[in-house]
Amino acid sequence: MIYSEQNDETLVSLTLLGETRAYEALVIRYERAVVGAAKSVAHNAYLAEDAAQDAFVSAWMKLDALREPSRFGAWVCKIARNRAKTFAVRYREYISFDLLENKNLERIAYTEEAIERPDNAGELRDSVRRLSEKVRQVIELHYFEGLSVDEIAERLRLPVGTVKWRLYDGRLKLRKGYGIMDEKETDTLVEKVMKKVEQLKLWRLYKNKDGFTAVYEDTLRDVECLPECEEKHRALADVLMHGYWWLPGEKDDALMERIRDAAERGYNEDVMEFLITSEENKLSGKDKITFILNKQIPKLEAMGFTQALGREWFRLGYEYFHIGENEAGYAAYDKVLEILKPSDVYYANAIAAIHLEHELLKCKPDNNIASSATCEVFKYINGKLRLWSQTGYSNNNIRFDNRSDNIFYYSSLIDRLLYDPKLEPDNSNVGTDGKSSITFADIRRMRAVDNGNRSYKS
Repeated sequence: MIYSEQNDETLVSLTLLGETRAYEALVIRYERAVVGAAKSVAHNAYLAEDAAQDAFVSAWMKLDALREPSRFGAWVCKIARNRAKTFAVRYREYISFDLLENKNLERIAYTEEAIERPDNAGELRDSVRRLSEKVRQVIELHYFEGLSVDEIAERLRLPVGTVKWRLYDGRLKLRKGYGIMDEKETDTLVEKVMKKVEQLKLWRLYKNKDGFTAVYEDTLRDVECLPECEEKHRALADVLMHGYWWLPGEKDDALMERIRDAAERGYNEDVMEFLITSEENKLSGKDKITFILNKQIPKLEAMGFTQALGREWFRLGYEYFHIGENEAGYAAYDKVLEILKPSDVYYANAIAAIHLEHELLKCKPDNNIASSATCEVFKYINGKLRLWSQTGYSNNNIRFDNRSDNIFYYSSLIDRLLYDPKLEPDNSNVGTDGKSSITFADIRRMRAVDNGNRSYKS
């Protein structure tokens, strides 16, 4: 069959039947028109090409929703215009497109004005290594080896325009860590989108959420374009939950239902845990216990959630101890140890809580006792140790502020940073809020000063 001779309706039908070459014929037929449609909005050839590619991918994934296959050309052009508009709005804050159009990209100096560079060359190279192979190659040749755009094009046998666009794309991704992922050329579309979702989740570390909205909208759009699968709904639940937390505006019931639907269809344990705790936190005492026992636990069991179920038993144990039903509390914590694996943080929480309650029973009733059963999860992210989460509970009836000894509280103010191996003693890291900082001290010098002070005092 000669695909180029078929009409659009036939090519769409063949594509839906799995004929890849049929869709290639559609791309060839409408490539110039789609690029032209994108350029009419973006007014930039490089952005137009990127928007056109994105439009063809999006159209392929949504092809079964096209009601009039004979209008494929107009439909994909409309998608391209919308994508070009999004790209133009999002990218203008990063670089002047006048420079791109005037072919002066190679003259832009590698300065803090072009890229908000990491603090040192080592960290910069680490960030570059996380770029995709094609973009990384061009960035390294231009900035680390000093080759011009023309020289790179000649060495790699690429068009000059392609080299310029990859330089721009690399700079965009290096700024403030935006879009840095361990993306590989062999990644499937689903794998690439999943990595963008993981990147979005890193925003939980940062005190300053400026810029989150743009990243959220971009990631949500990519997730929504994925074909129907469990991974899509799992990712959608993650994205929507983070938007619920940090986007301005009202938090309505419709959004919560959408999050719930995605979490259930994608078996997203973390998001399901967020949903059930949001529901039960409206209650207290025996009402809360009854709600957990009669509704939450049976629902989680029926849907096959394990992590969320084990953690719900932990919260139930806490509620039992809170009202003095100690035996029921111990039984609930034992249930946690049956359901969860030792690698789960709430498994450790349950062990800590059991030990804590045994110790408290030895104490006389005292309103000035502070108790907590908490565990922390730490992650090395880009070579830095950060506090990822702190789970469990804390009962503090003491009237003075005991946070002075809580390094985890203070680390939360500096983007949850606990240890940076590249930071020299007496140097500081500043949080994204621009207000808080952490200074690493030389413990040997501190001990010497301390010993000296003691000698002087004696």
